Amino acid sequence: MLHVGTGGEGSAVKLVVNAWMAASTVAMSDVLALCDALGVDHTTFVRVLEAGPLAMPYELQKVGAMDDASYAPGFAVQLALKDIELAAAAATPSPLLQAVRDRLEATVAAGHDNDDLAAVDYLRKPPS
Repeated sequence: MLHVGTGGEGSAVKLVVNAWMAASTVAMSDVLALCDALGVDHTTFVRVLEAGPLAMPYELQKVGAMDDASYAPGFAVQLALKDIELAAAAATPSPLLQAVRDRLEATVAAGHDNDDLAAVDYLRKPPS
């Protein structure tokens, strides 16, 4: 456990970390769609990331879940949305966080509220 303060700092850090996690998961979904459009194999993309400093283990795990459309509960979309909404109540959301919020809301509206955050990728068809 990491001690981050004596008051509400822990809750604030949790919101910041969860916003980072949600934003990076939405970004991974969008980048996989770009891979598809450019004909870049997802395995090659992951190998390139793993070979350098840009690898984010959490997001690299999400690639397989997204490609397989396997959204077994981990961190539920509705919980990520709750944290983004709490963050928005505390500070005006940036354009990026507003886009993440919109994506989470659309994912919940599509019935993926209890699914893992990887479900933000539900519209992208896995490569054949």
